[in-house]
Amino acid sequence: MDEEEALGLFRRHAFESGYPNRDLSKRVIRYCQGLPLALEVVGSFLINRSTAEWESHLEKLDISLDGDIQKILRISFDGLPDHTKREIFLDISCFFIGMDKDYVTQILDGCGFAAKLGIRILIERCLVTVSEQNKLMMHDLLRDMGREIVRENAHGQLEKFSRLWKREDITDVLSDESGTEEIEGVALDLDSDVDSGVDSDLDLTRFSAQAFTKMKKLRLLHLSNVELTGEYKDFPKKLIWLRWHRFPLESIPDDFPMQPKLVALDLQYSELKIVWKDCKLHQNLKILNLSHSYQLTKSPDFSKLPNLEKLILQSCRRLSEVHSSIGDLGRLSLVNLEDCRSLKRLPPNFYKSKSLTTLKADETAIRQIPNLGRLSQLQEYLSLNMCQNLRAIPDLPTNLEVLEADGCSALEKMPDFSEMSNIRELYLRDSSKLTEIPGLYKSLNSMTRIHMENCTNLTADFRKNILQGWTSCGYGGIFLSGNDIPNWFDCVHDDDIVYFTVPQSVGRNLKGLTFSFVYSSYPFFSGHVSINISIKNMTEGTELDARITPVTSCRTEGYYLWQGQLSNDELKLQDGDKVLIEIINEYDWKEVKVKKTGVSLVWDKFMTENMIDYHFCAYEGRPSQNLVNDDDIIHVEYAYHIRKSPDLSKFPNLEKLILKGCKRLHKVHSSIGHLGRLSLVNLEDCEMLEDLPLNFYNSKSIETLILNGCSRFENLADGLGDMVSLTILKADNTAIRKIPSLAGLSKLKVLCLNTCRKLLAIPDLPTNLYVLKANDYPELETIPDFSKMSNMRELYLCDSFKLIEVPGLDKSLNSITRIHMEGCTNLTANFRNSILQRWTSCGFGGIYLNGIYDIPEWFKIVNHVDNIVFFEVPQKIMGRDLKGLTICFVYSSDMRKLVDSEGPICIIVRNLTKRTALHTKIAFASLRTYRRSEDHLFWRPETHLWQRQLSNGPENHYLWQGQLSNDVLRLDGGDHVSILVKA
Repeated sequence: MDEEEALGLFRRHAFESGYPNRDLSKRVIRYCQGLPLALEVVGSFLINRSTAEWESHLEKLDISLDGDIQKILRISFDGLPDHTKREIFLDISCFFIGMDKDYVTQILDGCGFAAKLGIRILIERCLVTVSEQNKLMMHDLLRDMGREIVRENAHGQLEKFSRLWKREDITDVLSDESGTEEIEGVALDLDSDVDSGVDSDLDLTRFSAQAFTKMKKLRLLHLSNVELTGEYKDFPKKLIWLRWHRFPLESIPDDFPMQPKLVALDLQYSELKIVWKDCKLHQNLKILNLSHSYQLTKSPDFSKLPNLEKLILQSCRRLSEVHSSIGDLGRLSLVNLEDCRSLKRLPPNFYKSKSLTTLKADETAIRQIPNLGRLSQLQEYLSLNMCQNLRAIPDLPTNLEVLEADGCSALEKMPDFSEMSNIRELYLRDSSKLTEIPGLYKSLNSMTRIHMENCTNLTADFRKNILQGWTSCGYGGIFLSGNDIPNWFDCVHDDDIVYFTVPQSVGRNLKGLTFSFVYSSYPFFSGHVSINISIKNMTEGTELDARITPVTSCRTEGYYLWQGQLSNDELKLQDGDKVLIEIINEYDWKEVKVKKTGVSLVWDKFMTENMIDYHFCAYEGRPSQNLVNDDDIIHVEYAYHIRKSPDLSKFPNLEKLILKGCKRLHKVHSSIGHLGRLSLVNLEDCEMLEDLPLNFYNSKSIETLILNGCSRFENLADGLGDMVSLTILKADNTAIRKIPSLAGLSKLKVLCLNTCRKLLAIPDLPTNLYVLKANDYPELETIPDFSKMSNMRELYLCDSFKLIEVPGLDKSLNSITRIHMEGCTNLTANFRNSILQRWTSCGFGGIYLNGIYDIPEWFKIVNHVDNIVFFEVPQKIMGRDLKGLTICFVYSSDMRKLVDSEGPICIIVRNLTKRTALHTKIAFASLRTYRRSEDHLFWRPETHLWQRQLSNGPENHYLWQGQLSNDVLRLDGGDHVSILVKA
């Protein structure tokens, strides 16, 4: 980071408001070497501290100026308020990076650390961060610092480490049975050895249980793919966290000691058939995770687990029975039975729980569920996805917020929802037998999202009630099967764009807009498509992008309907505003296509805003690059989401259409051909555009057409020659193959066709053309006759290697100011001589040719010494008048194609007799600089020449010839003159 960036970052972390002492801040930045991590950590440590405390801290940083960034970070660790905060940091650095914050908090609370407060302080100090998925994260440098602190505290002696995390160290300790009372945590994960195919005969995964006997203070134990042999009676008894993945035994041994402090028991992927034969009291156990224990057929007896809060049995696919004692657990809040495919029922008293808030029973064999209304605390989440035998969902607790029951193909009956006042999200996809949800329309005020795709038997009344009764604004909406927009919508268009004008309110209040679109989806499309709704207020010149519509996968191919709303508090629409709505498939997924779009204005209706709970959606408002003033201008630049132009028939008075840099634009609406006042069309850098509607070429009003950078544009139709008002045509860097005759375009002044590499011939041109730019045509061989181009001023034909001449050009030289033919290496001698000797233009411009042709032979006086020449103007002979000087030089350039402002060459003409000087910049090129010994200068009295002949060959040499009039020079016979040419 540079100093200003570093100051900004440091200021954000060290100061809640105002500005820091700049000198002290610069000292910190110097100590932190500009590293963002160090600036964040040190800045967070210094927040709200006095100047004296800053000075004290900087003295400590002075001691750390040996370049070791960890020592700088260490000062912030040492500055933590107390021992427990430091212990929390060390536990996280050794064991818990990447784990759920709430899960870790429960474990560390069990260690007596007041972890909620402690983790918050670590976050404030930037020693720990939390991801969007609520995972605890830590920078590698901070992790390494924490582990180094453990090493330092043990003076490097392995047996005194408080925490062991390194595989080699742990296997040494276990193999030697050298553990001590100092060890508080061990994490040994040998899963990777299984994946890499390590020879099992080496017994790298098998140790004696006795190896843990001396670890009396062990509280955190993580094993994976490890087998312990022998007796467990002397195993540590103070465990808080036991995570043993791939537990190898069929049950927990009888002699495994009681763990009175155990908070979390995680035995995922175990070989358990029964958990324990004789369950010992686990008074503090709060989390039991037996997921993916594929041999487990029965849950354990829960009677000795009175404080259990979370039971996770996900993917225990042979599990067919849950112990009835589950109904007696007074603190149980979460039960996860996902993918327990053999489970057909739960014990009756389970449904009497007073503490359960979340139940996940996806992909189970449950056929019938009793009344759930008694689960009074089941308010967060109920998931029954893919329960394909489930025929009915009974009464639900009225405070439930989310119900998921996608893929329940046998589902026929739903409970009454009229009192479900807290329901927010409802998922019932693919329930083809379902006809309605009784009373749902009465609970819509709380809802943000309804998914009923492929519920193909819904009654018309039910669909109408929920669509017309929908009040939610913002994220979410209603998803149904269907291929048409409801008939009550004000504006409907068969596309992804709709345009309307806000009518006069006349005593009404505009509350917002209701949107609807029909989209098609391929079957089994996986993933979420990001759909944006772009609302452009053409009158006010503002734009709002609303990412509020999550379109998810659909199991069958077909048409689907989405409806949602946006509040006018966000839109800020007023009477008479002209509004363009576009539905944008952000990443242009081909699996999802918007077929039809509708919008309806909402007047005087209650609407609820529901964005606040969703971090993954957003509104983005900004001044729009889309401007329509009195219907005469549409101006859009670099709007990458635009794929089609709007229906331009809505803008009958349009004069300028600018869609510059819309890289995904592939279609211009055919209505463009009916715009009688359209004068400018700018489609520059619309890379996906291949052609224009045929009726576009019927226009008699278009004066300027810009297609530069439309790299896929191939076809300019024959009708181009009938666009009688066309004045400027620019089509650089296109894929155009052929251009029709332009001879009839009497108003065409500028034609640009640079780098159209597929174009083999220049068409017939109008005789009044001013400028032709056709550089970089390696295949161009012929060009039309220029003998009647009496208005031609500038001609650019660089790099046309096969071109030998421009017929008749010598007859039109009187009007021309510039000719660029650099890189045209096959020009005939007669053509070159004719244009060079007949050149008449004085001042800015000139002729540019390839340097292989050298200085013309009629230049008689040559100087080989330097880039300055001296001569005496001859006296008048036989009544001749000096009209001026022709100047010619050869130069070498890396960049011959320059705009005129980039490479001026200064030609200085000094009249040494009259002591006057004329500085001119009439030629433009980028010169290379070489040693003077490599320069050669040539000149003759009546014409001056400067040539740099360079030792690197002629391929980058170019010749320039131009003239200066004596009306400007004012030279007389006998004047001594010097001419200097320099970059």
